[in-house]
Order: sequence, then C-alpha cells, then structure tokens
Amino acid sequence: GPRNTNPIHKFRLDIHRRVFP
Repeated sequence: GPRNTNPIHKFRLDIHRRVFP
C-alpha cells in the first residue's frame, strides 16, 4: 500500500529492524 512506500515509515522500519534484528 501507499503507507509502506512512505520514505519516513521505511526509514523508521529500517532503524527498528537494526535495533531488533
């Protein structure tokens, strides 16, 4: 969906995955 394409959301998701791999 369009929400997943949000750069901000993607960036936060990336950081979250880095913190919790």
